[in-house]
Amino acid sequence: MEHSRRVIWIISFMVLVCVIIAVYFFMHFNEYFQSTMEMEDSDLSEKKKDIQKIFKESSTEHKNAVITDYVYADDKAYGLDGVVQYTDETGCLWKLAFVRSGVVHTVSQEWGKEYQTAGKLAYVGNGQVQVLLENTEDGSRHLCSLTYSYDPEKKQTHFVSSSEKQEK
Repeated sequence: MEHSRRVIWIISFMVLVCVIIAVYFFMHFNEYFQSTMEMEDSDLSEKKKDIQKIFKESSTEHKNAVITDYVYADDKAYGLDGVVQYTDETGCLWKLAFVRSGVVHTVSQEWGKEYQTAGKLAYVGNGQVQVLLENTEDGSRHLCSLTYSYDPEKKQTHFVSSSEKQEK
């Protein structure tokens, strides 16, 4: 009987020590992961600011442009850093600037004055961005995609656009 109490006491003590160690490591690593996540968020914020700065400084045409949205290309497809959506004095609804290694490639899609963006610019990966456009007169919506690619052998930049009417 005395032996079994001693075994139970030893096992209980070992469990308690394990719990204390687990709590200590959880608290320690939780602080580590939180600080790492904050650093990553800060780094991402700086990268987004860099993308905007590169765009604004790339041409005198962009000095008066109004940045309406921007995304970071987290997969770095084709060396792409990010994409800036903007408007300028031309009034074109959907103008994009694809930023790659400090170089800005601009492209736009003409939509009628009755259209407006109905959502945020989204980077979906592999060089592709999407935005939802809405017709203010009839309420129709179009999911517009623009895909960037770069051929390093030919040193050529390519864009492919598409739009798909969305059901209401």
